[in-house]
Amino acid sequence: MVVINTEEIANSSPSAVVEDKLAALQNEIDNYKDIFNSTLLVISNEFIKPLTSIKGYTGLLEGSFREMGGMAEKEMRYFRKTGESINDLEDLIRTCARMLCVNKARQFVGEMKKIGLSGFVDEIRKKYCKQPERVVNDIDKSIPEVRLQSKYLEIALGNLFSNAEKFGGKSKPARVTAALSKDKTIGAENFLVINICDYGTGIPEDMTKKVFLPFFRVEPSDGGSGLGLGLTMAEDAILFMNGKIDLQSMVGRGTTVIVSVPVIISNT
Repeated sequence: MVVINTEEIANSSPSAVVEDKLAALQNEIDNYKDIFNSTLLVISNEFIKPLTSIKGYTGLLEGSFREMGGMAEKEMRYFRKTGESINDLEDLIRTCARMLCVNKARQFVGEMKKIGLSGFVDEIRKKYCKQPERVVNDIDKSIPEVRLQSKYLEIALGNLFSNAEKFGGKSKPARVTAALSKDKTIGAENFLVINICDYGTGIPEDMTKKVFLPFFRVEPSDGGSGLGLGLTMAEDAILFMNGKIDLQSMVGRGTTVIVSVPVIISNT
């Protein structure tokens, strides 16, 4: 740990000593940051392997019990609770991995990539949703290819799609639409506006701003689980793109999240 010695400062050039100590402190911070990143890598890459095995063997064990003549309600409840706990652990691991992605993405702030939005959204649905059919891609395929910071957008949409899948209600799937527009307040810069609309129970008006706070959760009526970090990470990723994210909701009707990010329309 870096310690600042007041006697050392008194006998030396104060500015030089402070600069040296600040440099040492920055090096120490960087070292801890590397340790943190390495820990997240271990969690995301290594912990998921035995967890996947546990989930598979638990399913086989449950199937064997059923083949041997069924199970009493008590045993069925045990397997159900075990499955729920495994799913909670999977969510935790994926959340840690996404946090790592946000952190790593900061190293590539200027990196732009050309994407076709409809195909890009389909890839994210399949990657982040357990039931991709719960999030329907209604994006107009005539929207031209655009250049943007795609890693940030992937992180944001991945978390938003996962939220819509979990908390969007069972009556009908969430829908994703998009359009290109210009921000008249800053001139002719093009913006991509993406809407994720679900038909869940909605969020009370006094909570719509709080949902972006870390670990804040609105308990869904369908018993869905989560850590309360999805919207926080989505907002961070969009802000890194110099974009903005907004949320509109009505209790009993559902929630719409609106993402707006600057893009370059590709002509090649």
